[in-house]
Amino acid sequence: ALVARGLSNREIAAELALRERTVANHLQRIYARLGLAGRVQLTTWAFEHGLAAATTIGIIAAQQIGQF
Repeated sequence: ALVARGLSNREIAAELALRERTVANHLQRIYARLGLAGRVQLTTWAFEHGLAAATTIGIIAAQQIGQF
């Protein structure tokens, strides 16, 4: 859900009290296991499998226009 919210590896690491490199390693393993190429495909997969809420789209839109 953190990737689907548009957070960077650095932001995810801060949120979860992990190192940025640890987040990157975990994401690479997730991509490989699911056969995905990157963040966009992972976000799509998360929405399709109910792991990201539709409200995530509103959060991302608000971030892009500077309201969040």
